[in-house]
Amino acid sequence: MSHRVLLRYLMVVLRRVCNNSGSNEMTSYNVAACIAQCLLWPTADVRMSSEDHLTAAKRLNQVVEKMIDGTNEIFGSDSLPFLLSQLSK
Repeated sequence: MSHRVLLRYLMVVLRRVCNNSGSNEMTSYNVAACIAQCLLWPTADVRMSSEDHLTAAKRLNQVVEKMIDGTNEIFGSDSLPFLLSQLSK
């Protein structure tokens, strides 16, 4: 499985979580805050000050939030049917 396909799966799942934010309170902002550093954090050998670390974390959250919000635009509006078809194989 390619990294792009795996990322597509993840974004579809996260988008579906956000679609239920009325009941679970997980908006794309909240989901991004939970997962951004796991997805895009630099390697351990990168040294940053505390201020740079906080700035980087905020930017990463914004990037992941935009990815979640733009899942259909980035990966295509057929992302959910694609995911479901792949799971049934």
